[in-house]
Amino acid sequence: MSEKNEFAEGKVICNEIGGAVLEVLGHKREFSVKSLINVLQEAQQDGHNYGEEREKGMELAIKILQNFG
Repeated sequence: MSEKNEFAEGKVICNEIGGAVLEVLGHKREFSVKSLINVLQEAQQDGHNYGEEREKGMELAIKILQNFG
């Protein structure tokens, strides 16, 4: 994998985790690793097609967060 692709993947992962943080805080849910994972899993299962890059980013973000949960 080239450096450019590695950075792009990292950016997508950060965007997904950051978006989950905003979602949790915006809805005043309890802030925890589990709540972030729940938000990402809900997005995966909402029936919306986010595109291959975002879907992969959500999957990787969940795997990373599971290491802390």
